[in-house]
Amino acid sequence: HRDLHSFPTRRSSDLGSPVGIILLIGWSWSLFYHLCNGIRHLVQDTGAGYAIPKFVRSSWLSVIASIVLVVIVWAWVLSTGGAA
Repeated sequence: HRDLHSFPTRRSSDLGSPVGIILLIGWSWSLFYHLCNGIRHLVQDTGAGYAIPKFVRSSWLSVIASIVLVVIVWAWVLSTGGAA
């Protein structure tokens, strides 16, 4: 009979394989990009942002914001050792 507290705990060095982490970061980016681009399209549904310079700027803003969100989330995940 094993005690629940006898299971090994995970360390930050045990987060997983490098390939798995790369795939999770890529999935995270696609999620955040989809979120940012969805917000961009909601704004455009109001009729705003259709001028070409604004359209291009909002496109790049979606990319940059999604990268920033990924960096923030993964900095937090890696600093906590992957624990929620």
